Amino acid sequence: MLQNNNTGQVLYWQMAGGQVAQMVSLGAATAGWTAVGAGDFNGDGTTDVLFQQSKTGLMLDWMVAKGSAANSLPVTIGTGTTGNQIAPPGAVQTSNIIGAAGSGWTFAGTGDFTGNGTSDILFVNTSGLVTEWIMRNGTYDHGTNVGDLVTGQSVVGIGDFNGDGTDDILLANAAGKVTDWQMLNGALSKAIAVGTLPTGFAVASVGDYNGDGTADILLRNAAGAVEYWGMHAGSITKTVTLGSATSDWQVVR
Repeated sequence: MLQNNNTGQVLYWQMAGGQVAQMVSLGAATAGWTAVGAGDFNGDGTTDVLFQQSKTGLMLDWMVAKGSAANSLPVTIGTGTTGNQIAPPGAVQTSNIIGAAGSGWTFAGTGDFTGNGTSDILFVNTSGLVTEWIMRNGTYDHGTNVGDLVTGQSVVGIGDFNGDGTDDILLANAAGKVTDWQMLNGALSKAIAVGTLPTGFAVASVGDYNGDGTADILLRNAAGAVEYWGMHAGSITKTVTLGSATSDWQVVR
């Protein structure tokens, strides 16, 4: 999925067999709103688009119907700290404040690190310590330290790269070396070297682009060229060139 920085237009590349089949426009977001993610927020089996207003922190969901925003409903979810959340089948219910990460901690992503079907929350400290908040029934259950980043490393993605049903943590360092922290029952099981990024490329996103049930790694360079590493059992099986997007388009993780 891409959003134009100038016009606010949102479109997605519809994939088939690991290749781009067509580009579909969903519409244009009002100025000040940025697409920050995607997910099935109303349980209808279709991926929706999540926006955040930079000025207020307000979250908004475009509930997409059959790949089009033509009949979609914009639903206000709430502010970044309190408000409402989407609950199946699209009803809005009051949410609870989960907690505060504290000074020195940065949100790094979400994923199911325990394999219980609930997304957990990942944070990174300025010291390099990586911690997860284990969630249960929409509330904080407990926190667990995962490990320490080596100098120059950063979290660049989260996904199930080895197909075991638990999300892993993808790291990259300044030299372009990519490492997969494979997770099991909420703990770091082992660190696997994935590969080295091509010159000029960075990890842009993570997703299952070829429909094999394993998360793949999307790459993009400064010229806008987009390709992905097809993953299987934690290793790269192939590199697929998808196309290019000009600099006024950003990849929405």
